Amino acid sequence: AHGFYLDCPDSSYSQCESGSATGSGFYVAGANNRIVGCKAWYSDEHGFEIRTVRNQFAACESQDNEKHGFWIGSGPNSLVGCHADSNSWNSAAPVSSYDGFHIAYGNRIQMIGCSAYDKNEGGRGSWQRHGFFIGGSAEHCQILGTVKDNAGSGVGGTGDQNASNLLMITG
Repeated sequence: AHGFYLDCPDSSYSQCESGSATGSGFYVAGANNRIVGCKAWYSDEHGFEIRTVRNQFAACESQDNEKHGFWIGSGPNSLVGCHADSNSWNSAAPVSSYDGFHIAYGNRIQMIGCSAYDKNEGGRGSWQRHGFFIGGSAEHCQILGTVKDNAGSGVGGTGDQNASNLLMITG
């Protein structure tokens, strides 16, 4: 079960929290929503699973989820000031398979002022694979963000080589 299953369009969600969901913390299937100040933590899947278009996310955080912090499979969508903190975490089988921000596919996705990092809490190791992953079919994306202490590189995927994408990722 997802913490929040957002299937309706044209809505606003503010200061919602999902902890320890057996699915994704926030499963977004409705279009044209505003999601502000929300947090997903310890979900068995993704923190935020974004499956539809024209959504806006501001100051949202995904922390210690088993899969990607933010899985984005559609665009246009905008994320501003969002944090992916120490995702890809499974204490029973720690492996660096998942990213902070993962654009599977999709076009016209903006991530401005977003940060992806692994805090290595309690010396458990850094397991979040890449800070940002851009799939090969992702086009016309704009990412301005920072990375720190991810298990792999700050940026992964073949979409980082696509000339239509603008990437400024430091760390």
